[in-house]
Amino acid sequence: MGYGDIETFSRVTGEIMMREEIGLLLAMDDAYLAAVNEEHDQARKRSEAKKGK
Repeated sequence: MGYGDIETFSRVTGEIMMREEIGLLLAMDDAYLAAVNEEHDQARKRSEAKKGK
């Protein structure tokens, strides 16, 4: 998610977002992406471990 996505959301919905809200959304997106990447890394390691047996 980037500022363009937030700007589009604001334009389409008519919602005016505060700086704090934008910061929270970006932080939440970063945390989500980090969690998904960690999950993918763990799944890859499990898959590689199974192949190595």
